[in-house]
Amino acid sequence: MRRRTDRGPAASSRAASLGRDGAARRLAAAVALALSCGGAHAIGGDDLRARLGYSLLFDSNLFRLPENAIVPGVTSRSEMVRALSGGFDFDRSWSAQQFRASVGLRDNRYAEYPGLDGLDYSVALGWTLFNGDRNSLAVDASRSRATLGFADVRIPGRPVVDTSSFAVRGALEIVPRWSALAAAGVTSTENAPASRTVLDYRLTFAEAGARHDWMTGSTFDFVWRRSFAEFPNSVAGLAFDNGYDQD
Repeated sequence: MRRRTDRGPAASSRAASLGRDGAARRLAAAVALALSCGGAHAIGGDDLRARLGYSLLFDSNLFRLPENAIVPGVTSRSEMVRALSGGFDFDRSWSAQQFRASVGLRDNRYAEYPGLDGLDYSVALGWTLFNGDRNSLAVDASRSRATLGFADVRIPGRPVVDTSSFAVRGALEIVPRWSALAAAGVTSTENAPASRTVLDYRLTFAEAGARHDWMTGSTFDFVWRRSFAEFPNSVAGLAFDNGYDQD
């Protein structure tokens, strides 16, 4: 989650808004096309899968502010964030283990602070140990960069926010197609230019939730996350991922 303690003019420029809308449409169209081309997803027996996801999350303290903080332009500590994501996953399985690599894009939309809208791109690596089809222990490392949006920032230059994350995740099937989820990890951000490094933060988090596997490769997640830092926050919501499994 990106952190901001300032906000520019109340509305972003029309050109920037149209650019973000166009990027989101291109992202959705590209992933939909990839999903329709089933025969192109397998490479030498290894899975190359297109992924399309959507999430709706409520953040209780978006800017990581103290309880009674007064910050110009900040009218609410909480925020509802919608995100459309897409990308490609590549995995290689060996025995009960799976090694993964992925690239993706995510279009973020904020209800209270539309000036924060923008695109992130990310790369991730992961390892998973399976016990059955839906019981797993996973280790993930990811790196993302927010480069578009922020059209109304008053600080000169276009800000760039890099986010690194490391997490250990587990899933345990409770009843058919329903699994309990748990995770713990560390997230840190780096802000540029130098005038914005005051916004850098590092936090640990714990996560719990449930997953419904409604069809092969497609899941609904219901999640709750608590971060632990100087000014903690909670995040709750749901996420849909329409991963494609090559038979």
